[in-house]
Amino acid sequence: MIASTLTCRFGGSDGHALEFYDRDDLVVVRSTRRGAVPGPAPVASGRDGMRRLFGFAPAGVGVWQAPEGAAADLAASLDADPGVEFAGDGLRDESGTPVVYTENVFVKFVDDVPVATCRAAIEAAGLTLKRTLGFARNAFFAGAPPRTGRRVFDIAAGLLARED
Repeated sequence: MIASTLTCRFGGSDGHALEFYDRDDLVVVRSTRRGAVPGPAPVASGRDGMRRLFGFAPAGVGVWQAPEGAAADLAASLDADPGVEFAGDGLRDESGTPVVYTENVFVKFVDDVPVATCRAAIEAAGLTLKRTLGFARNAFFAGAPPRTGRRVFDIAAGLLARED
């Protein structure tokens, strides 16, 4: 069962499109502690059927296999734990491999657009400019507010739809 499909694009509007699928069988957990993969304590307590797949200890992130159809409810339950910064249901790529995304966006505007216009467009999209990237003109790394979650895909698509 595929509950939803999300798309992102690398290389601009003519770039390569990637599709991600929600099968309601993955839970991504970010602990309030960096340097440790969350669990088993916040995940194991009363959450039978959860199995750790992998993690990113420096970011305090773990990806867990949940019984199919149970991820959203398990994530909501885990999200209430004070030791958890974020818990959400995960995505898979077309081959079924788990995908971890962030609430950050790389944005590249046309070279002749004034920097002030670029910054204003980033802010109007609800993003915060994290840094200007020096390897390309009008290239920026921006972040969405915490708990934006999957809406970050819509924000990125909105920026990509701009002519500039």
